[in-house]
Amino acid sequence: MQFSQLAIALTMVAAALADGVCDPTITKDCPRGCCNFQPGNNNHVLGQNWLPCAGGSPCKKAGALCHLDTSDYKHAKCHREVHNPPGDE
Repeated sequence: MQFSQLAIALTMVAAALADGVCDPTITKDCPRGCCNFQPGNNNHVLGQNWLPCAGGSPCKKAGALCHLDTSDYKHAKCHREVHNPPGDE
């Protein structure tokens, strides 16, 4: 494996394991809430540090953990992420 391939693979793994924080506020861009991957940063950039929750995984509890949806890198998994408590129950 070349160095560039290894770097890409490690970036994907790190992104998949990254935690975000749920924000259940409904907007046009986030109809099921959003996941904030930089909670201390008030500059929300949709698609970068601010991702909408996936269709089957809406945010229901402010502050609950959410994760990048590895099957669709444009959305986050926000509901019932129980493998890293506290989850959105």
